[in-house]
Amino acid sequence: MNVSDLAGALFTPSALKSLLCEGASYNHNKLTEALRVELNLPSNCTLSETIEKTYKVLRCEGNRTDYVYRNAIIDKIVIGRHSINTATPIQEFRVGTSLADLVVLNGTSTAYEIKSERDTLRRLTSQIESYSKVFERIFVVTSAIKLRSLEQDLPEGVGIITLSRNYTLQTVREATTNWELLDPVAISRAMTIREACTALDALGEQIPDVPNMLIRRAIDDKFRQLGAQTSSQAFISTLKRSRKPTLAQDELTQIPRPLRSFAISHLRKVEDLGTLLEQLDTTIDQKKEGL
Repeated sequence: MNVSDLAGALFTPSALKSLLCEGASYNHNKLTEALRVELNLPSNCTLSETIEKTYKVLRCEGNRTDYVYRNAIIDKIVIGRHSINTATPIQEFRVGTSLADLVVLNGTSTAYEIKSERDTLRRLTSQIESYSKVFERIFVVTSAIKLRSLEQDLPEGVGIITLSRNYTLQTVREATTNWELLDPVAISRAMTIREACTALDALGEQIPDVPNMLIRRAIDDKFRQLGAQTSSQAFISTLKRSRKPTLAQDELTQIPRPLRSFAISHLRKVEDLGTLLEQLDTTIDQKKEGL
């Protein structure tokens, strides 16, 4: 396994989750030790330093996985341009049979669909059709390699962002909202039943009093009557609260940049932050000693 493959293996959910345990798994220790050898790092360097050096390899053009793109959007747009205190990011958001890589909710709803160097564009048309029914804005985030094809094939209202060779996000085309494509029923279905009921209640709408087997259809009917714009705003305000990350902005900025996407999705408890930071401060020598 070459160094780029090792780097990709480190930034997977299964590998990173071990950082939230007091003692990393045998496989994780073996992986980080292999990376230290490949990157010629001293054994007394911290796990945080190893992760930083590994991420520099992974973020190079040609090595990038979806994680790199998602992490760049969260670090540079959600945290850098907005704030985690006011913008709610949701990773891998289910819409029908599609899974949006990243959704950001603030005053509007924005879906980011990632097409890295390793991805094909085969399912993109159906994905865009699904997202257009639920989200006010859609961006495809990609590499310069795929840019020409996307500019020609994407609908005009879909924005395009590229992750450049020097790891900066560049907006090639802004996204615009096509209200006619938004579907109140699709918006309703993108929420859980509890969230949809919360949204209706906040609007002063009566919650349907029907048997459980009929509740989803009854809720859909309510949203259909509300219309696209009202449904969209109810969706945004409800999910901003129900799916708000555990971490606040000042806590998230304590975490190394390469791990911010992971932290937003997987740090569920207050003590998880302390465990993560403690793990990142350990060295390979300490791990060998069982510390």
